[in-house]
Amino acid sequence: MVHKYFHEVLEAMMKFAKEMMALTTFDSNMDILGAHNKRLRRIFKGAISALDGTLVHPVVPANQQIIYRGRGKNNGFPFPPSNKYYLCDVAYSNIGGFLAPYRNVRYWLGYYCRTRAITKEEKFNHAYAQLRNVIKRSYGVLKARFPILNKMAPYPINIQRDVVIACFAVNNFIRKERINDELFNQFDTSQVIFDEEEQQEKTFEETNGPSWTVEDSQIMHSMREELAFKLMH
Repeated sequence: MVHKYFHEVLEAMMKFAKEMMALTTFDSNMDILGAHNKRLRRIFKGAISALDGTLVHPVVPANQQIIYRGRGKNNGFPFPPSNKYYLCDVAYSNIGGFLAPYRNVRYWLGYYCRTRAITKEEKFNHAYAQLRNVIKRSYGVLKARFPILNKMAPYPINIQRDVVIACFAVNNFIRKERINDELFNQFDTSQVIFDEEEQQEKTFEETNGPSWTVEDSQIMHSMREELAFKLMH
């Protein structure tokens, strides 16, 4: 009986999710940029969202895992136009549409709470860390609300996917209706810092998409340099 109602509710939640979850657009996202920080919003005006290594790990039988490896392979990933970019963590390459921090330079927000950023590379990585912390806090409140996202149950993979969507839908509903929520109140402050200094950096497999060239990489490197110089003044 519980099994029956679980699937009925999950099916209803998929319909509800269509109302609560907006399609990706390429407009600059002021929530990601931090609407309270006009300077960062002005400098990073091409940013549309943040990509992060924070994941919901599915439970997949060992003999099926190979078909799920890789990121974004032929799954309709929304690649941005040339004048827009995602803010990515150091696991991503600094290539067309994906702006990553400087490697071999500290980029943890907690570090810059203790030490002042001096060089242009440090200034950039500090600003980057502030912006990235927004998406970290978003995942933090989501996983605090729904512990199943930290340890997924071994449902069929399509059910696991729908459970994640349902969790996002409920979370978005609470936010959209401006309900006085203890978790949002707790996480909606820049004082809440999510850092990964102790975690080993891991480079993700590149997403299949546009045919990137050396020129694409050079464009993103030049853009990062330009942003870094702006942050120095």
